[in-house]
Amino acid sequence: MWFLNRLGGADATYNIPLVVPLRQPVDTAALRAALADVAERHESLRTVLPETDGVPRQHILASGTLPPLLQVVDCPEQEVAAQVAAARRQRFDLTRDLPLRAVLYGPGTPAQTLVLLLHHSAADGWSLRPLAHDLSAAYRARAEPAGPELPELPVQYADYAVWQRSLIGPGRPGQLPN
Repeated sequence: MWFLNRLGGADATYNIPLVVPLRQPVDTAALRAALADVAERHESLRTVLPETDGVPRQHILASGTLPPLLQVVDCPEQEVAAQVAAARRQRFDLTRDLPLRAVLYGPGTPAQTLVLLLHHSAADGWSLRPLAHDLSAAYRARAEPAGPELPELPVQYADYAVWQRSLIGPGRPGQLPN
C-alpha cells in the first residue's frame, strides 16, 4: 500500500468509507474521546509510514500523542450529502497522515451523518465490524462518567505480520521460499 501510495500519489482509490446516518443527537466530546480510545487500542490506526532515502518505516504514534481524530462540520441539512461525497474522496499521504479520519456533518440536524474514512493500509472490509463494535462500546462508555473499559487486544496487526513472515521463511522480506 505504501508503494502504491507513493507511486500514484495520494488518491482515494484505497479509501474505505463508513457512512453512518445518525438518528439521535451526538455527544461530540464522547465521540471524540471514543475515537481516540479505539485508535489507542489498535496500533494500525495510529501508524504512519515515513520514508528515509526512499525506504519506508513504520512509525506508531505513542499513546496519548494523537491529533484530534474528529472534525465537526456545521452545514445545512441540504448540504450534508454533498459534504459526505467530498469526504469520501479525501486523500491520504501515508508518510504523514493517520489512516483514520472522522467527520461529523450537520450536528443538531435530522440529517447528521458520521463519516469514518479509513485507508486500506490499516483496514479492510473485514475490519469494519470490529471497528464499529469497538467505537460503539467506547462511545457508550464515554457517554457515562465511568469511561471505557475495552480489554487489551491479544494481538496487534504487527503480530500477524511477524507470523506471516515466519511462514515465508528465511531470506529477503517478501521473498517466497523455493
